[in-house]
Amino acid sequence: MKSVIWCVAAASFGLALGAAACGTAYVDAVEILPAGGTGARGGLGVAGAGAGPAGTAFVPVIGIAAGQDHACALSNGVVACWGWNEHGQLGDGTVSTSRTRPVRVLGLATATAIGAGDYHSCALDLGRHVQCWGDNDESQLGNSLGVVDKIRSIPGEVIALSEVTQISVGGSHACARTLADQVSCWGWNQFGQLGDGTTVEQGVPELLASGLNVAAGSKHTCVWQTGGGAKCTGYNVYGHLGVGDQVNRTMLVNVLGLDGIIALTTGRRQTCAITTSGAAWCWGSNAEGQLGTGTDMDSSVPVPVVGIPSAVAMAAGGFHTCALVNGGVWCWGEGSSGQLGDGLNQASKVPVHVVGLDDAVAIATGDRHSCALRKDGHVVCWGAGKLGQIGDGAEMDRSVPTEVQF
Repeated sequence: MKSVIWCVAAASFGLALGAAACGTAYVDAVEILPAGGTGARGGLGVAGAGAGPAGTAFVPVIGIAAGQDHACALSNGVVACWGWNEHGQLGDGTVSTSRTRPVRVLGLATATAIGAGDYHSCALDLGRHVQCWGDNDESQLGNSLGVVDKIRSIPGEVIALSEVTQISVGGSHACARTLADQVSCWGWNQFGQLGDGTTVEQGVPELLASGLNVAAGSKHTCVWQTGGGAKCTGYNVYGHLGVGDQVNRTMLVNVLGLDGIIALTTGRRQTCAITTSGAAWCWGSNAEGQLGTGTDMDSSVPVPVVGIPSAVAMAAGGFHTCALVNGGVWCWGEGSSGQLGDGLNQASKVPVHVVGLDDAVAIATGDRHSCALRKDGHVVCWGAGKLGQIGDGAEMDRSVPTEVQF
């Protein structure tokens, strides 16, 4: 549902991380390893619409993404998704209530990066084109100049966009960066999240910035220079643009008091970043403790997260946030569905350790669920599961990491 830091760990899979990454923000396609990596399991054991395990050879999953109530995984060019599907966001050619186990996205065999929004999903393919599927009510699929299909249950190419190296999927909009270092966005724009100075939705990608990384949130968008500062645009009622006030913007404005950014993640009402020292910072809504400051006070400027001195990735969800630290995962904020992963079902204003995870290499957060990619290529999820978000074949919440059943 938002852009999270898309984080496949370089040490584990030979990837070079550039930021906004652990979950969905951006990945340079040329840095993905070729198929056939090592590991105990292989490529996604899923087939076509409605299918379960296919019994095929398996390569470890190398990427994960979480939308509002669904999640996706990437392996060997193939994408599989699970969870809520009433808008076709799982990409298996159906529009159904939910899938409790992963189903293969049709027509994708060379995907190199994935992203998930509220009700749509996108992938970057080896040809450097972007394919999107799911809800298109706000033109977020980017594949029409005029009359649009309101739902597309299989991938379709985003038009007027090529040579893409990074993608970031927001609530009902998305953004991409090209080899020419141009960042363009498309889709919903009611609050100025496309940064074009208007509040008019766009079905064709429009230029947002040049030479910057991008992270698309639920109703806002941020860009940043690696090792430098950040700028944000869009919805700002909770101060999550980081500009010191709660006024919406239709064009990019500078985040105050933060430099040396190496990664940035945008959630529903909060934004977080990691600086060169590994320090974690968040700003925006804090009603559920999602800023991790030990209080419930909102902040319209970046504030430090307590107890996270050396984060390598972060993921901002609906009303909670998670960080990856030396293989362990720490989460904070709203926890009534078990999305903090500490075995409880309660909120926490400070980071709590996710039970049983010490080998995570990537994290992703949805509205009320969270997922992690383990070093061996297995995927685990926890939190809200009544719509199949956990991917374990059941329709129930989980308060501790539970393995996705491919």
